[in-house]
Amino acid sequence: MKKIAIAAAIGLSALTPPTFAQALNFGGFSLTGALNVNSNSGEAGNKVDATRGNLGVTAQYDVALGSALVMGLGASLGLNSFDIAGNAKLKSTASVFVAPGFAINKQAMVYGKVAVVSAQVDIDGVGAPISGTGTGLGLRYLVNKNLFVQGEYLLHKYNDQTIGSIAFKNQTSVFTMGVGYKF
Repeated sequence: MKKIAIAAAIGLSALTPPTFAQALNFGGFSLTGALNVNSNSGEAGNKVDATRGNLGVTAQYDVALGSALVMGLGASLGLNSFDIAGNAKLKSTASVFVAPGFAINKQAMVYGKVAVVSAQVDIDGVGAPISGTGTGLGLRYLVNKNLFVQGEYLLHKYNDQTIGSIAFKNQTSVFTMGVGYKF
């Protein structure tokens, strides 16, 4: 009888859905504040190469899709403008993204990002909206059940555009270090 009970328990455990223990640790709504280091390259009438910092904030909602899979949906905003060349400034940076992730363990998750990005560019006092796409990779580490730190690398490629009489081309590599709170 004991052998039948053990066999039944093993059989039933194989039929039950997996626990979402690892992925659930990352699920829910979160807010993140970050320091971004932006390395720009392109053209704004002349060659553009500049590295500048700015602050950003991200709101994100993550859902556990399995024992280790997580899907996030969120939006990010740059809180201040930064020079990308002597005559060009990038303002009002924003993105909307999806972020599929994989929980390595109960505290660490790696994730990717695919985003639609937008900004306002100002060249010699003439402003225009620009948009494009972004991709990236990141790592989130839970310090406790609510507090986390994360780092990511993102590449934003903006669409080529003529602003006034100046041809504008830009891509921005963004290195981000952030601290967040999961509600």
